[in-house]
Amino acid sequence: LASSHVKVVLSGEGGDELFFGYGTHRWASRFNKSVYATGKVPAHLLLKLMSSRYKRIAGLFDYDENEVFLPEHIYSQEQYYFNDKEIKQLLKDEWEQLFTSEAKKHRMQLSAEISHSNRILYPEELQSLYEVRYPLQDDLLAKVDRATMHHSIEARVPYLDHRVVEYAFKIAAPLKQHNGASKYPLKQILFQHIPEEFFNRPKQGFAIPLIHWLKHEWCYMIDAYLNPEIIEKTGFVKYENVEKMIRRFFNGEDYLYNRLWNLIVLHRWMLKKSKRSQP
Repeated sequence: LASSHVKVVLSGEGGDELFFGYGTHRWASRFNKSVYATGKVPAHLLLKLMSSRYKRIAGLFDYDENEVFLPEHIYSQEQYYFNDKEIKQLLKDEWEQLFTSEAKKHRMQLSAEISHSNRILYPEELQSLYEVRYPLQDDLLAKVDRATMHHSIEARVPYLDHRVVEYAFKIAAPLKQHNGASKYPLKQILFQHIPEEFFNRPKQGFAIPLIHWLKHEWCYMIDAYLNPEIIEKTGFVKYENVEKMIRRFFNGEDYLYNRLWNLIVLHRWMLKKSKRSQP
């Protein structure tokens, strides 16, 4: 629609990452408090017994601070991805050993790249740095670029002007989340130009109905790419664990949808790759 009127559009990528607009930043702050840190094991066990929504949150508490880079763990659980423990349980033995070795190197690299600073960072700031450095660059900006270029539009992201980024990281962390309100500085500026009632409402994402599709229209993809023959052919994961996950998903644990989708994409890609390599 936009391409029929303009050739350049503005996009808001970076606003949430720089001004603590995501739930990840709240969790980073919470895990810095002793009550969360010391109570994470009983919280995990209790939440696992509850509904799908709380089982998903249970995954946030299921980590060993010596085995994970916490900002990455928080992000993975907020995005409904696998955590490190789940990956190790899912992979076949030879791949699990490789993953464990590479994950350790990865954590050390992340810590070296993200943690370097001339001052002590708030946990929310460390989370923000991680998300700017990795998910924003490798996921969100990539999708914006592909979507706009597909329709011959140029996208500009003013929040990621280096001067805005540098200034945002100089703003004290408590000012970005004020009295429970996220992105507080941006909202205060916006209040000067647009009536508050137009936009001051709960955050709403742009998610597709993947849960519904996987249970209905796209259910065939689970059968096509996560069946015993395909799982065994690719040789990455244990079928019995995948089967359990599928059964739990259809029994009401909706939060598993993104894990299943990642497995579908992985195995579909592997099948295509193997076909291309055949003479």
